[in-house]
Amino acid sequence: MCETKKDSVENGWPGVPDLWKLETNLDDCTGEALGYAMEKLMEAGAADVWYQPIYMKKNRPAVMLCVLCRLEQLEQLEGIIFEHTTTIGIRRQPVWREVLNRRLEQRPTRYGSVQAKVCELNGRSRIYPEHEEIRRICEAYGLGYEQVRQEMTADLNAAPGENKKGEAEDGME
Repeated sequence: MCETKKDSVENGWPGVPDLWKLETNLDDCTGEALGYAMEKLMEAGAADVWYQPIYMKKNRPAVMLCVLCRLEQLEQLEGIIFEHTTTIGIRRQPVWREVLNRRLEQRPTRYGSVQAKVCELNGRSRIYPEHEEIRRICEAYGLGYEQVRQEMTADLNAAPGENKKGEAEDGME
């Protein structure tokens, strides 16, 4: 039985875990099956899913499937892992995390208004274009991903009084 929220304080951990990490080692699962499992886990609401290359006994190459989720999702996501991979066991670990205050906003760029993530750190803002917006602009303009990401990031983080190409608006250099 997994630990409940109130138990975590009694066990000496610092408060309630934000998330749980599920992990399993796989040395006999195809790449296609792993990709499908990742899709199903994300569709089911996992906070994050990733793979790490590892070596198992007899030096066999393998991957570790890792999933971050909320306590109430444990059983559902474990079911997906058991159903769509070759695993016979899953490890659980409580996870505490620190997150920046953040929000999504529509912001102007040289490519028009885009959705951006605004994060706050020590009273300063960091502004990042959302991946899907970069992708949309790449498709619409036929441009490369890295070029669009850099230009959008520069536009979103331009100091007040600068235009979207980084030049002073009053024409002064």
